[in-house]
Amino acid sequence: MIPKTKLNKAAAEAGTSSLIKVAYDCRDRRCLKLKVPRSQAPAAGVNMTRALPLVLATASPGRRGALLSRMSPINGPVNIISKFLNVFSGSMHLISKFVNLSVSFRHFISMLANLANKHYSSQLKIKVTCNGACPGSLSTDDDGRSASALLGDQSWCARAASAVIGHFNPQPIPTDADQDRADVLTGLLCSRLSMHIERKVEESKQQHWCLEWAASNLPVMAALIVLAGHAKKDLSCANLKTSLLAVETMHFMEVTEGDLRQVEGSYLYYSTVDGLWIRSGKVVGSSTSNRCIWMRHKEHRVSAMLMTSNDIESLFYTSYPSNAAANTSDILRRGYFEDLRLFVALGFLRTNAADVDMLVATSAADGILFWPAVSITRIDKTNFRGVANLKEKQLHMVGYLFELCYDLMLSPNDNVSQSPGFEACGLKTF
Repeated sequence: MIPKTKLNKAAAEAGTSSLIKVAYDCRDRRCLKLKVPRSQAPAAGVNMTRALPLVLATASPGRRGALLSRMSPINGPVNIISKFLNVFSGSMHLISKFVNLSVSFRHFISMLANLANKHYSSQLKIKVTCNGACPGSLSTDDDGRSASALLGDQSWCARAASAVIGHFNPQPIPTDADQDRADVLTGLLCSRLSMHIERKVEESKQQHWCLEWAASNLPVMAALIVLAGHAKKDLSCANLKTSLLAVETMHFMEVTEGDLRQVEGSYLYYSTVDGLWIRSGKVVGSSTSNRCIWMRHKEHRVSAMLMTSNDIESLFYTSYPSNAAANTSDILRRGYFEDLRLFVALGFLRTNAADVDMLVATSAADGILFWPAVSITRIDKTNFRGVANLKEKQLHMVGYLFELCYDLMLSPNDNVSQSPGFEACGLKTF
């Protein structure tokens, strides 16, 4: 039996915005349909009408299809289980996902406790993991927009394809499969963000407001990544260790010459030795400086010579040093810097003023990203080197958001970046 008092105590300590993980035993390969009676539903006004089926990550494709065909949405107002299962270290973790839902953590835990104690106490083990960087409503931004809803909005897709550089179709028409994939990707990014925070962000900064802002934009980023064609075609078998990026480089824009050298935002490095995506990065300049992806690439090339102590301590440069560097280690080396190809992840051209305005627009009707008033206030108070006005500070935040989400898309086994991101906001590598 699950001690309800302990769950309620955890809920009280956690507050109302938390990441919920539910681990359960499914050795017999059965997925449980969990339904809460109307009498146990949370307070009036909470929208829990959209039910979602489970996806059994460990099942074979044929078995998964059979399970899904049986798991049609449950009739009634409440279905508290989502479709995001991730296999990690032999355990199955279910990230609670709600559509257009802002339900209190206490209500949710109370429902699970009642449900488990009454019906499934022998099969269901509940583990509560709280992380303030991931809001309780994981599948939508704070404007209530899920990734699939964004991809179903033609005007939003048109704005995104215009303002963001990243191999977009000029007139994108996302399919139903794209919308489903974007919702799955939202859950994967959220679970990986928790892992990223735990591993790369010092404990005193793990509740930082910039991470909360990034978490609130995960549905937007999932939609952008799918719209750009950068996500794997099949994410149903993905786990915390696999790469989520498309394997084929033809889906990305390689930075070699021309206007792409002037792009700001986030970039990716691809190893031609192993055929792997190995690092994301961020570069944003200002109205008075000409910092861009190509300039950052040249800086990386110099650092790959391993001439300073900082360069020698860098996992990136020791893994991929220049072939002209004198003090390389074959034990640490995974290839040479010259073996890497540079691609745009997502970016923007500062010269396209109208497109830049869409990136920083705070209105959902005119913009692309989510910019709550509290975040705008904090961004305005943050000191970004060489930047004075709010608009340019927002562009730095855009670059950090792009970098972070593409970092989350990489396989941890291949990722050679140790950076937490958002360094200008106070996060530091430790």
